[in-house]
Amino acid sequence: YHTVSLHRPQCLGRYTWVDSKNIMVEVCSTSVKSERTTFRNKDTNDEWIKYKDYKSKYPDWYIAPVDIEYPHKYWRYVVGTFAEDIANWCNGKSDSVPEKWKDILKEDAQASIE
Repeated sequence: YHTVSLHRPQCLGRYTWVDSKNIMVEVCSTSVKSERTTFRNKDTNDEWIKYKDYKSKYPDWYIAPVDIEYPHKYWRYVVGTFAEDIANWCNGKSDSVPEKWKDILKEDAQASIE
């Protein structure tokens, strides 16, 4: 069984957008609410599946759909601070990381999860 209250940005799972190679700053909780967003991986045999249909491959998972545009402040801080390192690790680009994420203070990020 898989469920979390605070999903991380997908780039921390080494996901990038196929066409642009930008690291994915979105969270699964937002993607499962979308009609358009799709994913593929080894579990789907590289076939595209809508995020909202994730249970067809992961029946024991529960991802609550949410209406947030970006991940929690803590994750925005992590991605903003380490954007280049994450992009290198993903063999991608960091162009998708909003500049304002780089201005989040460590203390504010820590306070947001306490």
